[in-house]
Amino acid sequence: MKTSESIAAIAAALAKAQAQFGPLIKGSSNPFFKSSYADLASVVDVARGPLSEHGLCYVQTTDEAMDGICIETTLMHESGEWLQGCLKMPVVKEDPQSYGSTLTYARRYALQAMLGLAAEDDDGEAAMNRKKEQENNLLVGQQLTFKNTILPGLSDLTSLQEIKDYCAKHKAGAQKIGMMKALLEAYEARKTEIETIQE
Repeated sequence: MKTSESIAAIAAALAKAQAQFGPLIKGSSNPFFKSSYADLASVVDVARGPLSEHGLCYVQTTDEAMDGICIETTLMHESGEWLQGCLKMPVVKEDPQSYGSTLTYARRYALQAMLGLAAEDDDGEAAMNRKKEQENNLLVGQQLTFKNTILPGLSDLTSLQEIKDYCAKHKAGAQKIGMMKALLEAYEARKTEIETIQE
């Protein structure tokens, strides 16, 4: 990457713009690879407003490279400072369509890299999977807390009535996070200990 002598102003402006970038949704699909992606128009749409608001703009120029093309992306700030990067991309076939597709592909990735934009999935399944993962992580955390704090509390109780009341108090919580079996086992173990002592 090449830069102007100072990048203090452009770095501060880019940081502010990045904070305002909206989600980059994978709204286009590739039927051949059965995948989704955010097209160039989506990247530009997300970036244009915040960049302009903070005195930033960019240009993308092309140059020939061995067996492909080179996309040179220059991010400029109203202060005169700039950042510049070059992305080389091979062209599979030497025909206009292949060059056009490669050019668009390279521009999209070069701009995302320059601006720090990452695409998010837009399909319901991905959203559901993320939510399920979050819920599972929360459940595991709750179970560990129950195991490490609630269950050991039985050992501090010295009468059958106390452990009975203690378990009744935490029964609903145990059922909610799938720890009822562990609570009953801990209850029976402590009950046996107390009855043995009383004998």
